[in-house]
Amino acid sequence: APLAVGPNRFQLSFFDNNNTVASDVSKATIKLTQVDKKIGPIPVSATQVSPGVFAADAAFSLVGRWSVEVEGTRPQSSNIVADLDLDVRPAIRDLSFDLKEYKIPQQPSLPLYPVFDAQRQSIWAGDTLPRSARIWQLDIKTDNYTAHPVRNVTLITDVAVDQLSGNLWFIDPTESKLGLYDPKEAASIQYVLPVQGVISGLAQDKDGNLWMPVVQANKIVKFTPATEKFDQFDIPTPNSRPVGIAVDPRDGGVWVAESIGKIARVDPATGKIEEF
Repeated sequence: APLAVGPNRFQLSFFDNNNTVASDVSKATIKLTQVDKKIGPIPVSATQVSPGVFAADAAFSLVGRWSVEVEGTRPQSSNIVADLDLDVRPAIRDLSFDLKEYKIPQQPSLPLYPVFDAQRQSIWAGDTLPRSARIWQLDIKTDNYTAHPVRNVTLITDVAVDQLSGNLWFIDPTESKLGLYDPKEAASIQYVLPVQGVISGLAQDKDGNLWMPVVQANKIVKFTPATEKFDQFDIPTPNSRPVGIAVDPRDGGVWVAESIGKIARVDPATGKIEEF
């Protein structure tokens, strides 16, 4: 019991040929073998509870078929041995979960990329519905939504919480714009990228710089907020169609996914791009 993955309690009762308790059993052991993965046998010693009755604690580490060999040692007679084939499965209660939906009050809407804001205990998501021009905020404590309209944009896809100010960086891929939105002041600063094309991702490194892949331009663009300067990096493979980006928190390397079946890494110190 409970015959499930994880710790289990085994209780062994030994009987002789007359179906009476075999009180002369002095020692009991269990051997566990995972048949599918060929793990084991794993020996487990049992402790005597009463004459002919033993108990042991052991664990099934994986689902699947297990072979269990039980042996009771009798000094003055032949040992008692039994083999059991068990199918260990997850309990139904372990497969259940609760799903709660938070429906946006204003429809239609098309949020795609949620971002968790630990400071405000909120979820932020840009609305990618054409001409919606807003960012949604879901307050986790109250379950309430707040719409944040943003002027001079068509739609908003990716959002990132700025590490220093807590304001929100966002992109409008249709306008080739990068913006910084202040929720307190309900105001934004916007920057037009120096290259044309759809911005397909947004990531911020540990120094606060913003990195964006641009599909048609086949470039990765870096924006430095301190100088309000853009830098461009050409992807070696033509028409690679970069569609996603992430920053490695350990070494600051910028990773980009390319639609042609490659992954690229940008060295932020040198700007060199290596493709895999």
